[in-house]
Amino acid sequence: MKRYIMKIGLESKLDFKKIKNKIRALGVKRSEIDYLESNKRNIGLKLKRHSKGPILALGFLPIGFIVGGIVYYLKLFMQASVSWSEILQKTSLNELFIEVSLFGFLFLILGYFIGRKYLVHSVLFTDDDKDSDTILMAININESLIKPIKEELKRHEIISLNIIDRKQEVEVGLRSQ
Repeated sequence: MKRYIMKIGLESKLDFKKIKNKIRALGVKRSEIDYLESNKRNIGLKLKRHSKGPILALGFLPIGFIVGGIVYYLKLFMQASVSWSEILQKTSLNELFIEVSLFGFLFLILGYFIGRKYLVHSVLFTDDDKDSDTILMAININESLIKPIKEELKRHEIISLNIIDRKQEVEVGLRSQ
């Protein structure tokens, strides 16, 4: 069975609701209909990259503090005899602060560089036209439903209509990887 993706641009939520109900009445499942609508205006459709670097860096910071404290006390343990009281007497808050801060800073930088490799992409969508709330709708349908849906869409005002063979869409996606 051949499947298609139908992409439809609509001008208002009212048109979207009407068309969605008519398409569902023709036999398209609710899960086969996706849509993207604008909440803000005047900035258009674009892909935005979000880096996980700052978030991961802040996660690594406390780990760096803990490792710094452990390293400081291991150094004292190596210098002193086995007595814990001797280790506690040699503890200097200035040296402890410097050691903990150094490791915290190093882990902060390490976390940032590791996090920069992980990018999240989000779609920002709004309309350039100030008077309309554009909605993009995508429907995953069988070949037999193309003609009835096209007939239904002729009765409504739509901005754009693209019909794409799903097999070709997958092939293009695989080639680009």
